[in-house]
Amino acid sequence: MSITLDVNLSNLPPNEERQREEVQDTSPLMRLVSGILAKKTAAKEEALGSVWDRYNPIFIGGDFFTMGYLAFEGAQGVMPTLAVCSGVVMATMVCGVIGGVINLGVGIQSLKYAIDALRRGDYILAPRLFLDFLGLTGIGIVMILASLGMKVSLLAAVGGILSNPWILPVLFFIITIPTIIEVCYRIGPIVSKKDPGAKLKLAEMKALLYDCEAIDVAKLIKPFQIDEGTAATLKTYLSQIKASQQKIKKYETDSRDVSLQKKIRAEVKEETQILAQLEGAMQELLRKNPQQIYAESFSQEELMQVMCAQIENLQTEMGVTVSVEMFGLVDVLLSQDRTKIEEQIQKLEKEIAGWNRAQTVRLVQQILYLVAFVVSMFVLIPYAPSNAMDVGNNFAMALANAIPLWMDSFWPFERNAPIIVPKVDMQFTTS
Repeated sequence: MSITLDVNLSNLPPNEERQREEVQDTSPLMRLVSGILAKKTAAKEEALGSVWDRYNPIFIGGDFFTMGYLAFEGAQGVMPTLAVCSGVVMATMVCGVIGGVINLGVGIQSLKYAIDALRRGDYILAPRLFLDFLGLTGIGIVMILASLGMKVSLLAAVGGILSNPWILPVLFFIITIPTIIEVCYRIGPIVSKKDPGAKLKLAEMKALLYDCEAIDVAKLIKPFQIDEGTAATLKTYLSQIKASQQKIKKYETDSRDVSLQKKIRAEVKEETQILAQLEGAMQELLRKNPQQIYAESFSQEELMQVMCAQIENLQTEMGVTVSVEMFGLVDVLLSQDRTKIEEQIQKLEKEIAGWNRAQTVRLVQQILYLVAFVVSMFVLIPYAPSNAMDVGNNFAMALANAIPLWMDSFWPFERNAPIIVPKVDMQFTTS
């Protein structure tokens, strides 16, 4: 799914904050920023409008019942007498079965989100969500069979095998691996101050805002400007991409001639591969500095294409909220309203801090799973205190499931399986 942008802004929804009248008779840069920002904001609000996606009961229920199942298992290890208490056994079984069924649902939901992420070109999130689908499906099956084995004699043998203390930690560890890689990929630049938010140097921007009586827009907007060398390379890529697209379009028109269809199919395939390589090279260049969105040498069409690409790259790197607020800052910088600029800088700082904090919380969750996995491996050592280790595993994994219970309830765009906001399509129209 994508959103088509009309650069003349003739198709803005009537209830959006920025009306068409507000962006008339302005520079092409301001018109494009306002138009793209309005479209992305509308898409974000539409995504939040889905109560199911925002407060997904499958995710929240899976977190809650899995946490309950693991906590009850841990409690029985601490107090063995609880293992013969019918109420505790029944509660453990209910949490295990319901949690297992819901985890199967979470796995399917993760598969859906993986497909959505793949469609918008997020190759960081998509593979992780697909592995989540595989891992959570396995966890769900283990929880259901191990729990039913407590009461159903036919499943007792299977349940006994699957209740082995190292099976769940291993399954959780499997789905943790890509998440650890992804979170470290995000936290590394944050710690080294090389993430898009840090590169904007917002503290310096605030100081510069009051450095002189008149607002120096050129200095304030410089962090968003693409350097001349990169701009020249991008212009070459954009020109080649346009030429390639035109060739493919011509081939499709010529394909009506039956006698040429076989030859044209081969040419279309070859040109499509060339186009994919060009788009990939351009994206790789843009992703190095996704906060840089414009160059003075760009035409209006080139501006629109680069900005649409960069708001998506920002969403991939720091979430949709930061990407919207970052474009919002460019928007108010161009308006030269000192008060609005200061308010927007503060708003952006808050959202960047929130995103960074969310990555730290996610890393803590993965560390808990990692600790549980390492401890579970010691259970295989002869004479190891297996009961104590099993208790530690269960409580560590229970706490690790309590963390996403909060995230899934209150962080729709920062949680492990975030809501996917559709991209602004790179199409240029002038009517």
